[in-house]
Amino acid sequence: MNLFSIKAWTRSIFIERVAGNWACNSLIKGDWQVSNQGSVKVNVDSSVSTFKSRAAIGEVVRKLNGNWMGDLEILVGLSDIFQIEARALLEGLKFAWEKRCRRVEIESDNSVLVTIIQNGLAANDIYSEVRLIQPILRKSNRVTDRIAKEVRDEIEHLIIHKEPPESVRGLLDYDNRCATYLLFDSD
Repeated sequence: MNLFSIKAWTRSIFIERVAGNWACNSLIKGDWQVSNQGSVKVNVDSSVSTFKSRAAIGEVVRKLNGNWMGDLEILVGLSDIFQIEARALLEGLKFAWEKRCRRVEIESDNSVLVTIIQNGLAANDIYSEVRLIQPILRKSNRVTDRIAKEVRDEIEHLIIHKEPPESVRGLLDYDNRCATYLLFDSD
């Protein structure tokens, strides 16, 4: 199965099955949301360049109030998009744990992968330690999306920023200004 048919399949599944189930769920918003479940929020994303035959994953860890804790950028080999996205989730969780954060909320814009993990179909039990894993719109994941796309063009295989890169500071400011706060837990 090639990359384009996987994307088409993912979109069709999301539109037909997932969107209907989550259309009224308050967890999916157009803007980044402040965490109310964990001690930190980890946003993950991946970026694939078929032209350069490489893929990259990016994770951003933020405190409850949206303040930056760090990011991780990794070049990975080109493989199945689900493997790349799953690795992004795993690396994001490990990165948060290395920062001694045990209550973690993870967000990904790959709703199919999130659904698989939520339904217990993932083979890795490490995800059971996550306080909350939820899908988000791509628009809500702009910072991590930018980071994953930038590292794709790097030579280094691992980049860690303690401070936000200049390229995402405007997006972070926007997220913090426009962040939504949940007034109640939707469970």
